[in-house]
Amino acid sequence: MSVAFSVTLSVFLISVAFGVHDQITSLINDPHARALVNSDRITRILVQLTVAVTTGLAIQAAATTFILGQNVMGAQREKVRLRREQGAYRSTLLWELMRSMAVGSVGGAVDGELAGIASAVWVRDHTALPATFNALSLFTGFPLTITLAWFATLVPAWVTANQAPGLVRNEY
Repeated sequence: MSVAFSVTLSVFLISVAFGVHDQITSLINDPHARALVNSDRITRILVQLTVAVTTGLAIQAAATTFILGQNVMGAQREKVRLRREQGAYRSTLLWELMRSMAVGSVGGAVDGELAGIASAVWVRDHTALPATFNALSLFTGFPLTITLAWFATLVPAWVTANQAPGLVRNEY
């Protein structure tokens, strides 16, 4: 659920940020407006705001997926301990942990992508806020979330898979 919300928020806000950027850019490119305002400065401000929003959402997605990865690893500790006692290879355990994280991440990212597009279209159609869909707004949230989920899972999964069964049992 948290991954879906993260991707929804990313797609929605990035689409609106690009929509606002595109609308203001088209307004200040009017020859009459250029005489009244410093269009280059406004364009630089809009680009910086768009970068700030995109970066903030990437950080938020990273935090969400890291917390999800930590929770998945915590829930899998007993399973890892039992599998280690049965003689499972560390690489096998690592792959299983990464795969279990991927299922939730991909499902949440797909749901979030669809919800983000739908909410941005609704806002564009029912409010004064514009929403522009481009490659960055549509394809940032999904792959970023999946990549961050794998990296957020990799370190705790590696640590968990490499621990002796007794240490895994006593950690919590």
